[in-house]
Amino acid sequence: MEGGIVLEEVKKNKGGRPPNTLLDFMRIKAWLAFIMIKLNVEKYEEIKENILGPIPAGMPLSKYVVFDDYVQNVRWDRHIDLKSGPNDTYLKLIEQLPKAVGSLSVYKVGPYDNQEKIPLWTVFEQDFEVMREFLESQIPQMKGLRKSGAPLTVKMDLVINLFVPLEQWKKLSFKDPDKHPEKHIIIESYRSGYFQPSFKLLTVAMAMYRIVLNAGESMAQMEYLMRGLLAEPMSELLSKYNIYEEFTAAFNQLEINDLMQRGEIELAKKLFSKMSGIKF
Repeated sequence: MEGGIVLEEVKKNKGGRPPNTLLDFMRIKAWLAFIMIKLNVEKYEEIKENILGPIPAGMPLSKYVVFDDYVQNVRWDRHIDLKSGPNDTYLKLIEQLPKAVGSLSVYKVGPYDNQEKIPLWTVFEQDFEVMREFLESQIPQMKGLRKSGAPLTVKMDLVINLFVPLEQWKKLSFKDPDKHPEKHIIIESYRSGYFQPSFKLLTVAMAMYRIVLNAGESMAQMEYLMRGLLAEPMSELLSKYNIYEEFTAAFNQLEINDLMQRGEIELAKKLFSKMSGIKF
Protein backbone atom coordinates (compact mmCIF):
# COMPACT_ATOMS: atom_id res chain seq x y z
CA MET A 1 0.00 0.00 0.00
CA GLU A 2 1.41 3.37 -1.01
CA GLY A 3 -0.20 6.78 -0.78
CA GLY A 4 -3.30 5.25 0.79
CA ILE A 5 -4.25 3.27 -2.33
CA VAL A 6 -4.21 -0.51 -2.66
CA LEU A 7 -3.33 -1.97 -6.05
CA GLU A 8 -4.70 -5.47 -6.43
CA GLU A 9 -3.93 -8.06 -9.06
CA VAL A 10 -6.34 -7.13 -11.83
CA LYS A 11 -6.98 -9.32 -14.84
CA LYS A 12 -7.22 -7.32 -18.04
CA ASN A 13 -10.80 -6.44 -17.64
CA LYS A 14 -13.32 -9.10 -18.45
CA GLY A 15 -15.84 -7.13 -16.44
CA GLY A 16 -18.51 -8.61 -14.23
CA ARG A 17 -21.20 -11.04 -15.34
CA PRO A 18 -23.61 -9.88 -18.03
CA PRO A 19 -26.61 -8.11 -16.45
CA ASN A 20 -29.87 -9.96 -16.95
CA THR A 21 -32.35 -8.41 -14.54
CA LEU A 22 -33.79 -4.94 -14.06
CA LEU A 23 -32.00 -4.81 -10.71
CA ASP A 24 -28.67 -5.48 -12.46
CA PHE A 25 -29.35 -2.61 -14.83
CA MET A 26 -30.29 -0.28 -11.96
CA ARG A 27 -27.10 -1.07 -10.06
CA ILE A 28 -24.89 -0.32 -13.06
CA LYS A 29 -26.71 2.84 -14.09
CA ALA A 30 -26.86 4.22 -10.54
CA TRP A 31 -23.15 3.46 -10.05
CA LEU A 32 -22.25 5.35 -13.24
CA ALA A 33 -24.60 8.23 -12.40
CA PHE A 34 -23.13 8.59 -8.90
CA ILE A 35 -19.60 8.79 -10.32
CA MET A 36 -20.70 11.39 -12.86
CA ILE A 37 -22.32 13.48 -10.13
CA LYS A 38 -19.14 13.29 -8.05
CA LEU A 39 -17.02 14.25 -11.05
CA ASN A 40 -19.48 16.98 -12.08
CA VAL A 41 -19.55 15.76 -15.68
CA GLU A 42 -22.52 15.37 -18.01
CA LYS A 43 -21.31 12.77 -20.52
CA TYR A 44 -20.29 9.17 -19.92
CA GLU A 45 -17.23 9.71 -22.09
CA GLU A 46 -15.91 12.23 -19.56
CA ILE A 47 -15.60 9.67 -16.75
CA LYS A 48 -12.33 8.09 -17.87
CA GLU A 49 -10.54 11.40 -18.45
CA ASN A 50 -11.64 12.93 -15.13
CA ILE A 51 -11.84 10.13 -12.60
CA LEU A 52 -8.19 9.73 -11.59
CA GLY A 53 -7.42 13.35 -10.78
CA PRO A 54 -4.06 14.63 -9.51
CA ILE A 55 -1.40 12.41 -7.97
CA PRO A 56 -2.46 11.52 -4.40
CA ALA A 57 -0.18 12.89 -1.69
CA GLY A 58 2.81 10.62 -1.07
CA MET A 59 2.33 8.47 -4.16
CA PRO A 60 5.40 8.10 -6.39
CA LEU A 61 4.90 9.05 -10.02
CA SER A 62 5.80 5.51 -11.11
CA LYS A 63 3.01 4.08 -8.94
CA TYR A 64 0.58 6.70 -10.22
CA VAL A 65 1.33 5.64 -13.79
CA VAL A 66 0.64 2.00 -12.92
CA PHE A 67 -2.57 2.95 -11.17
CA ASP A 68 -3.61 5.06 -14.15
CA ASP A 69 -3.11 2.01 -16.36
CA TYR A 70 -5.49 0.00 -14.21
CA VAL A 71 -8.12 2.73 -14.23
CA GLN A 72 -7.88 3.31 -17.97
CA ASN A 73 -8.28 -0.43 -18.52
CA VAL A 74 -11.80 -0.38 -17.10
CA ARG A 75 -14.19 -1.15 -19.95
CA TRP A 76 -16.42 1.85 -19.33
CA ASP A 77 -18.03 1.36 -22.76
CA ARG A 78 -19.34 -2.10 -21.78
CA HIS A 79 -20.79 -0.76 -18.54
CA ILE A 80 -22.34 2.25 -20.28
CA ASP A 81 -23.92 -0.06 -22.88
CA LEU A 82 -25.08 -2.38 -20.06
CA LYS A 83 -23.27 -5.33 -21.61
CA SER A 84 -21.50 -6.14 -18.35
CA GLY A 85 -21.38 -5.02 -14.76
CA PRO A 86 -18.16 -3.99 -13.02
CA ASN A 87 -16.46 -6.90 -11.29
CA ASP A 88 -15.64 -6.77 -7.59
CA THR A 89 -11.99 -5.94 -8.19
CA TYR A 90 -12.81 -2.89 -10.25
CA LEU A 91 -15.55 -1.77 -7.88
CA LYS A 92 -13.02 -1.77 -5.04
CA LEU A 93 -10.38 -0.14 -7.21
CA ILE A 94 -12.62 2.74 -8.28
CA GLU A 95 -13.82 3.17 -4.68
CA GLN A 96 -10.27 4.07 -3.66
CA LEU A 97 -10.21 7.12 -5.92
CA PRO A 98 -10.94 10.32 -3.96
CA LYS A 99 -13.36 11.44 -6.67
CA ALA A 100 -15.39 8.21 -6.52
CA VAL A 101 -15.60 7.44 -2.80
CA GLY A 102 -19.03 5.95 -2.07
CA SER A 103 -19.51 4.39 -5.50
CA LEU A 104 -19.04 0.84 -4.17
CA SER A 105 -21.91 1.28 -1.72
CA VAL A 106 -24.16 2.71 -4.42
CA TYR A 107 -23.60 -0.42 -6.50
CA LYS A 108 -23.90 -2.90 -3.62
CA VAL A 109 -26.49 -1.23 -1.37
CA GLY A 110 -28.22 1.68 -3.10
CA PRO A 111 -28.06 5.47 -3.52
CA TYR A 112 -27.32 7.90 -0.70
CA ASP A 113 -29.52 10.47 1.00
CA ASN A 114 -26.88 13.07 1.76
CA GLN A 115 -24.27 10.93 3.58
CA GLU A 116 -26.62 8.12 4.60
CA LYS A 117 -26.56 4.77 2.82
CA ILE A 118 -30.04 3.72 1.74
CA PRO A 119 -30.57 -0.02 0.97
CA LEU A 120 -32.86 0.57 -1.99
CA TRP A 121 -31.85 -2.60 -3.88
CA THR A 122 -33.06 -4.85 -1.07
CA VAL A 123 -36.72 -4.12 -1.94
CA PHE A 124 -36.28 -6.04 -5.19
CA GLU A 125 -34.79 -9.08 -3.48
CA GLN A 126 -36.49 -11.75 -1.38
CA ASP A 127 -35.13 -11.14 2.12
CA PHE A 128 -38.25 -9.90 3.91
CA GLU A 129 -36.51 -9.93 7.27
CA VAL A 130 -34.07 -7.29 5.99
CA MET A 131 -37.02 -5.21 4.80
CA ARG A 132 -38.72 -5.50 8.18
CA GLU A 133 -35.51 -4.50 9.97
CA PHE A 134 -35.18 -1.44 7.74
CA LEU A 135 -38.77 -0.41 8.39
CA GLU A 136 -38.31 -0.78 12.14
CA SER A 137 -35.09 1.25 12.01
CA GLN A 138 -36.94 4.10 10.30
CA ILE A 139 -40.25 3.82 12.17
CA PRO A 140 -39.47 2.62 15.73
CA GLN A 141 -43.17 2.04 16.53
CA MET A 142 -43.13 -0.81 14.05
CA LYS A 143 -41.13 -3.04 16.39
CA GLY A 144 -43.65 -2.67 19.20
CA LEU A 145 -46.50 -3.38 16.81
CA ARG A 146 -44.79 -6.55 15.61
CA LYS A 147 -44.27 -7.77 19.16
CA SER A 148 -47.89 -7.06 20.06
CA GLY A 149 -49.16 -8.85 16.97
CA ALA A 150 -50.89 -5.77 15.56
CA PRO A 151 -52.66 -6.15 12.19
CA LEU A 152 -50.66 -5.36 9.09
CA THR A 153 -53.01 -2.47 8.29
CA VAL A 154 -51.94 -0.68 11.49
CA LYS A 155 -48.29 -0.88 10.43
CA MET A 156 -49.25 0.23 6.96
CA ASP A 157 -50.93 3.35 8.36
CA LEU A 158 -47.61 4.43 9.90
CA VAL A 159 -46.03 4.33 6.45
CA ILE A 160 -48.94 6.01 4.69
CA ASN A 161 -48.93 8.85 7.23
CA LEU A 162 -45.43 9.75 6.05
CA PHE A 163 -46.92 10.72 2.70
CA VAL A 164 -50.43 11.97 3.43
CA PRO A 165 -52.47 12.78 6.57
CA LEU A 166 -54.38 9.66 7.59
CA GLU A 167 -57.66 11.56 7.87
CA GLN A 168 -57.42 12.32 4.14
CA TRP A 169 -56.35 8.78 3.30
CA LYS A 170 -59.27 7.23 5.20
CA LYS A 171 -61.71 9.04 2.91
CA LEU A 172 -60.59 6.89 -0.03
CA SER A 173 -62.61 3.82 -0.97
CA PHE A 174 -60.54 0.87 -2.16
CA LYS A 175 -63.59 -1.29 -2.73
CA ASP A 176 -64.55 1.03 -5.58
CA PRO A 177 -61.39 2.62 -7.05
CA ASP A 178 -63.49 4.41 -9.69
CA LYS A 179 -64.60 6.76 -6.92
CA HIS A 180 -61.07 7.95 -6.21
CA PRO A 181 -60.57 11.69 -6.74
CA GLU A 182 -59.40 12.64 -10.24
CA LYS A 183 -56.31 14.25 -8.71
CA HIS A 184 -54.12 11.63 -7.05
CA ILE A 185 -54.07 12.26 -3.30
CA ILE A 186 -50.35 11.40 -2.97
CA ILE A 187 -49.37 13.81 -5.74
CA GLU A 188 -51.50 16.54 -4.19
CA SER A 189 -49.95 15.88 -0.78
CA TYR A 190 -46.48 16.18 -2.30
CA ARG A 191 -47.35 19.40 -4.10
CA SER A 192 -48.66 20.86 -0.85
CA GLY A 193 -45.25 20.24 0.76
CA TYR A 194 -46.38 17.49 3.15
CA PHE A 195 -43.28 15.41 2.34
CA GLN A 196 -40.03 15.78 0.46
CA PRO A 197 -38.94 12.98 -1.88
CA SER A 198 -35.96 10.94 -0.68
CA PHE A 199 -34.51 7.50 -1.28
CA LYS A 200 -35.19 6.73 2.37
CA LEU A 201 -38.93 7.41 2.00
CA LEU A 202 -39.04 5.51 -1.29
CA THR A 203 -37.36 2.49 0.31
CA VAL A 204 -39.75 2.61 3.28
CA ALA A 205 -42.75 2.66 0.93
CA MET A 206 -41.39 -0.13 -1.27
CA ALA A 207 -40.44 -2.31 1.70
CA MET A 208 -43.98 -1.97 3.07
CA TYR A 209 -45.39 -2.70 -0.38
CA ARG A 210 -43.31 -5.90 -0.69
CA ILE A 211 -44.35 -7.09 2.78
CA VAL A 212 -48.02 -6.41 2.04
CA LEU A 213 -47.72 -8.13 -1.33
CA ASN A 214 -46.09 -11.15 0.29
CA ALA A 215 -48.86 -11.34 2.88
CA GLY A 216 -51.61 -10.92 0.30
CA GLU A 217 -53.31 -8.13 2.26
CA SER A 218 -54.31 -4.52 1.52
CA MET A 219 -52.57 -4.64 -1.84
CA ALA A 220 -54.83 -2.05 -3.50
CA GLN A 221 -53.90 0.57 -0.88
CA MET A 222 -50.16 0.10 -1.23
CA GLU A 223 -50.38 -0.08 -5.00
CA TYR A 224 -52.24 3.25 -5.01
CA LEU A 225 -49.55 4.78 -2.79
CA MET A 226 -46.70 3.50 -4.99
CA ARG A 227 -48.39 4.54 -8.24
CA GLY A 228 -48.77 8.04 -6.87
CA LEU A 229 -45.15 8.22 -5.72
CA LEU A 230 -43.79 6.99 -9.04
CA ALA A 231 -46.08 9.22 -11.10
CA GLU A 232 -44.44 12.41 -9.87
CA PRO A 233 -42.88 12.78 -6.40
CA MET A 234 -40.09 10.22 -6.88
CA SER A 235 -39.64 10.52 -10.64
CA GLU A 236 -37.05 13.31 -10.58
CA LEU A 237 -35.09 11.61 -7.80
CA LEU A 238 -34.91 8.32 -9.71
CA SER A 239 -34.15 10.11 -12.96
CA LYS A 240 -31.16 11.80 -11.32
CA TYR A 241 -29.62 8.34 -11.09
CA ASN A 242 -30.94 7.37 -14.53
CA ILE A 243 -33.05 4.49 -13.17
CA TYR A 244 -36.64 5.77 -13.35
CA GLU A 245 -37.71 3.54 -16.24
CA GLU A 246 -36.08 0.42 -14.78
CA PHE A 247 -37.51 1.07 -11.31
CA THR A 248 -41.03 1.56 -12.67
CA ALA A 249 -40.71 -1.54 -14.85
CA ALA A 250 -39.46 -3.59 -11.87
CA PHE A 251 -42.44 -2.39 -9.82
CA ASN A 252 -44.81 -3.35 -12.64
CA GLN A 253 -43.11 -6.73 -12.85
CA LEU A 254 -43.84 -7.38 -9.18
CA GLU A 255 -47.45 -6.35 -9.77
CA ILE A 256 -47.82 -8.67 -12.77
CA ASN A 257 -46.35 -11.62 -10.86
CA ASP A 258 -48.81 -11.00 -8.03
CA LEU A 259 -51.79 -10.78 -10.38
CA MET A 260 -50.76 -14.03 -12.05
CA GLN A 261 -50.44 -15.80 -8.71
CA ARG A 262 -53.91 -14.60 -7.72
CA GLY A 263 -55.36 -15.85 -10.99
CA GLU A 264 -56.23 -12.39 -12.30
CA ILE A 265 -54.84 -13.20 -15.73
CA GLU A 266 -56.71 -10.51 -17.68
CA LEU A 267 -55.53 -7.75 -15.35
CA ALA A 268 -51.99 -9.11 -15.61
CA LYS A 269 -52.24 -9.08 -19.41
CA LYS A 270 -53.56 -5.54 -19.40
CA LEU A 271 -50.70 -4.30 -17.21
CA PHE A 272 -48.14 -6.20 -19.28
CA SER A 273 -49.56 -4.68 -22.48
CA LYS A 274 -49.34 -1.20 -20.99
CA MET A 275 -45.78 -1.86 -19.84
CA SER A 276 -44.48 -3.51 -23.03
CA GLY A 277 -46.70 -2.20 -25.80
CA ILE A 278 -47.55 -5.78 -26.77
CA LYS A 279 -51.25 -6.44 -27.38
CA PHE A 280 -52.93 -9.77 -26.71
